Amino acid sequence: MKIVIKHRYTSAALFEHEVTDEQQSSGIAMRVALEAACRAGANLSYANLSGAYLSGANLSGAYLRCVDLS
Repeated sequence: MKIVIKHRYTSAALFEHEVTDEQQSSGIAMRVALEAACRAGANLSYANLSGAYLSGANLSGAYLRCVDLS
């Protein structure tokens, strides 16, 4: 399954990442995709991460200016 991290206002795709069925069913798919985006150096300014379960996520080096984390 593909996870798409989108811009919070325009819905444009900021980053896409393929996750396994196991990651999807365990509820960590968005966390895995976000960590992959960080490793890739993706600019996630204004990303919509609303409702994402990010417990334990390693976001070091992430550029998350004005991200929606509600």
